[in-house]
Amino acid sequence: MSKFLKSLFVRGREKGNHPFPLPPEILEVIVLELSLPDLYRVIRVCRACREVVEPLLYTHLPLARYPQRALRCCATLLARHDLARAVVSFSAETATPWNRVKLAHPLESVQITALREATGLKYLDLGCIPILALDILNHCTFQLRHLAWETVDCHPILHTFLERQPSIQSLALTSLESFTGLQPAHVPHLRSFCGRASLAAQIIPGRPVETVVIKGDPIYPDLLDAIQKIGASNTPVRTLELYSTGLNLGTSREWSTPKGFFLELTSALPELRKLKVMLRNEGEADLIDALTETIKQFIGHLKDLRCFSIKTDLELFPMYATHLGEEQEVELCKTWRKSCPRLIEVEYLSARRWHFANGKWGRVRMSLCFDEHTSDRAWSRDLKPPRAHSAPI
Repeated sequence: MSKFLKSLFVRGREKGNHPFPLPPEILEVIVLELSLPDLYRVIRVCRACREVVEPLLYTHLPLARYPQRALRCCATLLARHDLARAVVSFSAETATPWNRVKLAHPLESVQITALREATGLKYLDLGCIPILALDILNHCTFQLRHLAWETVDCHPILHTFLERQPSIQSLALTSLESFTGLQPAHVPHLRSFCGRASLAAQIIPGRPVETVVIKGDPIYPDLLDAIQKIGASNTPVRTLELYSTGLNLGTSREWSTPKGFFLELTSALPELRKLKVMLRNEGEADLIDALTETIKQFIGHLKDLRCFSIKTDLELFPMYATHLGEEQEVELCKTWRKSCPRLIEVEYLSARRWHFANGKWGRVRMSLCFDEHTSDRAWSRDLKPPRAHSAPI
């Protein structure tokens, strides 16, 4: 590809045309399909491409795991305002707990200063960066579409920031348990949410949320309250993912049994198209049988359901992988599809994925529904996920 671009440059120069005969818009479409190493080669071979290609290197910026590289990258952004304005997404991958010891204070300060120059920033994932990162949100000039932060607390700066960000469509705050005082007029265009059940019950009502991911080992009163209030969203919720959910048998708490759980779920959210539940139960044959029978009874209430997944950790509970054979799972898929005619994908306990095509169910390796972008990594429609695993130098 680099030789092809160089040949175009040479022909354009020989014919006395523009130094590079392709319009920038066409050139950008071509180079968008290149990998990061190929983009570097294009710049080295054909400097005429630099004006178009170089900003693409900084469009999606996952911060390098090496402080020195991160410092050089931030220094480049501070020196080149055109590149800083080209940054669309920033992901702080160095801030994982195992690597936090390497996050020196000067590096954090440089990051904050550099991000303030990124006026075109739309996607911000602060990972586990400590509280100092609140300064990134203070006096910022960008208008985000997605904010993700794993370790944030209910700080006044965050509250003020969300009040001033009407463009946010996706929010992932997995450590917060409550966030009082956020008025319905704030974050009015929120479409996807990821966080704890108690926070979902506060944030989602009154907003046009379509995708919900509940994390954080919810206890059943909180989860039940969240499901009921999620149903009060301005727009019907289409995708629901529940992580670390426990179901019980032989309990007086009816809503924590498979029957009670699905009764509440199908009553509150009848227009679901995608449902994913991650169980934390140990392998219990009676529970699996009760769950299977309950699904058969209630799945017909979800007439729009297309993708259905109930999984568990097979390393901790390997019994789930062998309780049902492949033929039994196919029969379940057929039975459920009779009640739910739009169902095209099922993943049930064993982690085998089944897809309906050409009139029959067959196994697939990848999920066609749930491997799409979810709200914990929810790229907007006009953004592409980063192609690089480290920031440019």
